[in-house]
Amino acid sequence: MLLLLVLSAASANVAAPRALAGAGPTLGIEVDARDLPRRLVHTRIQVPCQPGELRLWFPKWVPGTHGPYGPIQNVGGLYLETPEGKRLDWRRDEVELCRISCQVPAGVHQITVKLDTIWCGKFRRPAGMCTSDFHTPQKTRLLWVYEGLGEYLGEILQVRSGLIDPRQYRASLAATIDSLSHREGRRWRSLEDTAVASQFLRGGSPNWNELRREQDYYFEGMLVWLEADAIIRERSGGKKSLDDFCRKFFGANSSTAKVVPYELPEIVSILRELADFDWETFLARRVMQPQDELCLDVVSRCGYRVKYAAEPDGTGPGTGGWRSRGGSLSALDSLGLSFSDDGRVLDVIPRMVGDQAGLAPGMKVIGINQKTFGRQSLIDALVDSVKKQKIELLLNDGDQFRTVILNYAGGPRYFELVRDGSKPDLLAEILKPLASKAR
Repeated sequence: MLLLLVLSAASANVAAPRALAGAGPTLGIEVDARDLPRRLVHTRIQVPCQPGELRLWFPKWVPGTHGPYGPIQNVGGLYLETPEGKRLDWRRDEVELCRISCQVPAGVHQITVKLDTIWCGKFRRPAGMCTSDFHTPQKTRLLWVYEGLGEYLGEILQVRSGLIDPRQYRASLAATIDSLSHREGRRWRSLEDTAVASQFLRGGSPNWNELRREQDYYFEGMLVWLEADAIIRERSGGKKSLDDFCRKFFGANSSTAKVVPYELPEIVSILRELADFDWETFLARRVMQPQDELCLDVVSRCGYRVKYAAEPDGTGPGTGGWRSRGGSLSALDSLGLSFSDDGRVLDVIPRMVGDQAGLAPGMKVIGINQKTFGRQSLIDALVDSVKKQKIELLLNDGDQFRTVILNYAGGPRYFELVRDGSKPDLLAEILKPLASKAR
């Protein structure tokens, strides 16, 4: 990993919507990656300076991290030297921990910095994230644009390139929609706010994540772009698509600019060029406003409908009556619960069966329907619920055992996307390789 120390006095200026432009002294960087197999990188940085106090910043708001997460914890050594090799003492600021300062002796106009860091840039970036340095806070409101678009393109390109087949993609898409449909936090927190609050949501929480929401601007942002693609294709009679949006959006200012900032009006303007549609209202409802539930118009616009099946279709994760999610046992579509392998309750969906029975994250289930709790016993209990009209859980609650009855009789439930024959299969059109289409 290449590490970079930033001289605050030599920061580049940003004049939105122009690209970032270097305006300060030139830094000389020498990287020794010979120890990379041992996960070590040694870097020497030549920093032009003047005698007196010199302040240096470690990158704090690194593009792509969406928060003040510059990996300063990875620094394994930091030494400042004059050209003659004399070591200079430095001190860390007690408030801005990413900033250090030293006194440059008279007659010295360059110092050598030895250390390591990481940096990653993106060509199209929200204007609020195009800061002039790596320690000015970034405004992340528009993260759903490029993170959602990145997820969308990354997934459909897997199909177009033949890495996965359309059936696998549809199963993955169904799993994504299914997971997002349980985000009860959307009732109070908009998709846009998951971007604004990205730095708080990234760390996760051990309790009630469905109420809190996660960084949904990635995958729900992906659904926004999928629906936009379907709308463009429908409104243009198949003559235009999101591929045309990408050509215009990523082709903007095709000079030598390294970064071209964007604002929402540019996004709306390009979409309007491609299809006559009320894009402002569409984005306001999907992105900027809380919702009572996940809007599934994207499914119908693509030519599909949602179905809950009693048996898996053979393409998605899981077998029997459960789904595995991130190493957990998930019965979210039936009981509104997910468990760790040892029975610890991980997620409880508000207003569903588990919530109504008073279960909470962290509780330990040791038995189910008179059997030791486990994957197979959970499957059996879901299947038997149709006949028994209930599921019985045995909890280890502190130093006591107690029984909880789940009033459930719905059996296993599998979220699926099935074709709606009354509508064109726009999803199939989206997934076709571009090489097979007339340009």
